[in-house]
Amino acid sequence: MTEKNLGGWSPVGMSNALSVRGVLRVVVDGMDLAVWRGDDGKTRAWENRCPHRGMRLSYGFVRGNRLTCLYHGWGYDGDGACVSIPAHPTLTPPKTIKVARYACVEAAGLVWVAAEGANDPLRAPDGRWLPAQTIDLDLTLADARAAVAAAAVEAQAADSAYAGSGIETSDDSPLVTFVDARSGSRVLCALQAVADDRTALHVLVDASAGDVKAMQRAYAEWGRRIRRNQGRASLPAFVPPAGTVAPTSYLA
Repeated sequence: MTEKNLGGWSPVGMSNALSVRGVLRVVVDGMDLAVWRGDDGKTRAWENRCPHRGMRLSYGFVRGNRLTCLYHGWGYDGDGACVSIPAHPTLTPPKTIKVARYACVEAAGLVWVAAEGANDPLRAPDGRWLPAQTIDLDLTLADARAAVAAAAVEAQAADSAYAGSGIETSDDSPLVTFVDARSGSRVLCALQAVADDRTALHVLVDASAGDVKAMQRAYAEWGRRIRRNQGRASLPAFVPPAGTVAPTSYLA
């Protein structure tokens, strides 16, 4: 991790995007990571580099609770230790052969990563959250946070009962949460710093919403609007596609 990310947690994707025996490549602050899930259901985040020849481990495959490199088949257990080298089947791999690991947990419908041994507790909102959309933005983390907060204010402005209420964000948090104007349900936006000028936006909705599928559709489009209009001072009014029925939300 880069220095600015050593003490905190970063969202790196939706929990539902990582299946059992699945491996994902994610980038946080320029750091290339392999995030995978074993048969035990646990998520793990490692440096995306096999200690042998530097092959990306995200190209590998999972069997049980072991991640195997695709290049020469070196296998690593859940703790990152090399446990098998196919070219030398009788050899017990030295304990020094180990993949660099990062702390990895799941909360609020997201996978989170921090430096291994990070002491800061993860502060994620309570409740059950369902995915709406993941969007890549060509914006810095600060600019992406500002764009999301501005779009949240605009969303609430559709109903004076919620205008300016319930929006929670801060400069040291990757989260922006707010209340949907028409339904009164919460929306969660998680920001992942990919590089200095690129940020991933993960949008989730509260599972307790009256019409969850409508909320998911609405905020998937809301996220796409932010991407289409990134960098502008304000967003143009939303117009539902022809032939669609607007959901019960601020888009209605």
